[in-house]
Amino acid sequence: MAFSAYLIGAFPEHYWLFYMFKSIFLVGYKVMFYWYPRKQHYFFLDFCWISNGITFFLFLCILLNVLSKANTASAFLAFFAVANGPLGWSVIMLSNKLVFHNFEWTSTLFIHFSPMVACWGIKWHLPQVEAAWGDRFDGITDINHVGEVFLVGWS
Repeated sequence: MAFSAYLIGAFPEHYWLFYMFKSIFLVGYKVMFYWYPRKQHYFFLDFCWISNGITFFLFLCILLNVLSKANTASAFLAFFAVANGPLGWSVIMLSNKLVFHNFEWTSTLFIHFSPMVACWGIKWHLPQVEAAWGDRFDGITDINHVGEVFLVGWS
């Protein structure tokens, strides 16, 4: 957690990549060592966990630079809406807590809060992101209006 805070403060343009790799570990650990032994592995089908899984694949596609500019923009808009909408509000509504000795609470906070932080690092530090990662996020430079986040779901 301390490294995450340091990274988003000092190098926000790289946090999305750290989030991507951190999600592999936390989701895998949670499924294999928490849910599967208790026969609760279907909890992974919850919206928040699935959203983080889809975000992992989105960031992997962006890292490998396989998306077009238009697809990157649309995918980022969907990510932006989910990260700052239902996932972000879940932190408040579900009373997420950072409890260092409780992996259940820490992982729950991670899946709800980290996407917002990654979104903030990309959107509001876009010049640094583009300097570090080239044209991978080139499509999101056209996102200037809040209404575009909601209208992309209707198209």
